[in-house]
Amino acid sequence: MLQKIVDILATAPYGVSPDNIEITIVPDKEMIQKALPYISGVYKQMGKMLTWSLTRWLCKLVIPKEDFSTLVNFIVPHVRKGMYDISAGKDDISRNAPAMILFHAPASAEEHTADAHICVTFAFLAAHALGLGATVIGLIGPAVNNSKPLREMFRIPEGNVVVETMIVGFPKNHFKRGIFRPRKNVILHNS
Repeated sequence: MLQKIVDILATAPYGVSPDNIEITIVPDKEMIQKALPYISGVYKQMGKMLTWSLTRWLCKLVIPKEDFSTLVNFIVPHVRKGMYDISAGKDDISRNAPAMILFHAPASAEEHTADAHICVTFAFLAAHALGLGATVIGLIGPAVNNSKPLREMFRIPEGNVVVETMIVGFPKNHFKRGIFRPRKNVILHNS
């Protein structure tokens, strides 16, 4: 099934030639579980660091605005509530997924962020078309990018950044149709 997802990715368009997206498939639940303490540790440390006003101010200067906003408004509150702390026996990170796909590219590659978003979207749709459950997990990439043991574990090449990560498995619940999520701000301009 994972190979079929990768085969479908051959149809995904990309912004600038050559296609710089590299894919790492982790079909091993044990390896994912082995990575969780490192991922959890990155977020625990980040949660502590962002409580200090000087660190928060420095991060705001160097981290892109969207990433900083996500950290402060989403990640840190979740860390404070005990989420992403696997010591309690709950996996809020990989959700006990049996497989994971990481999309990464050289940090200096053109259009690599947009191309990774396109790839993960195609992979997500492919997984669902194959009857699998899948979701994009934004927590894993930044943790891998900031942890040498995780980079080594997943064999991410030196100089590459993980842009997107998708967990894949067999769904617990099956739906006959997609969940309808109407867009709030759609503007139609007539000429």
